[in-house]
Amino acid sequence: GWDGAKARIATWVLLEIVQDEKGRGLRNRIENDDDPPWQICVVNAHLDHVGVRAREESAKALLSLVDGLQQNYSRAFVVLAGDFNSVKSNNKVYETLTQGRRGGG
Repeated sequence: GWDGAKARIATWVLLEIVQDEKGRGLRNRIENDDDPPWQICVVNAHLDHVGVRAREESAKALLSLVDGLQQNYSRAFVVLAGDFNSVKSNNKVYETLTQGRRGGG
């Protein structure tokens, strides 16, 4: 779509720690909801290398995906990684993905 040279996808996985390094179950040690999250959600994407609009629209779609994952898995850390085919300075993709976010940069 848009002006992209190739079709692109984003994949994600939810990982949960169920045992510590000695093989003991962690679920039994979690006493209340104030404990730190034991989940991490990782999103991986590869944005188009040709289409500027494709990268910009994909960044918006990724942000929507990340927001949805944060709502559905509120105790999980959500990490966005990948090849964004863009540079950090003066770049709309970078600005879209990091504006008002922790860990951007």
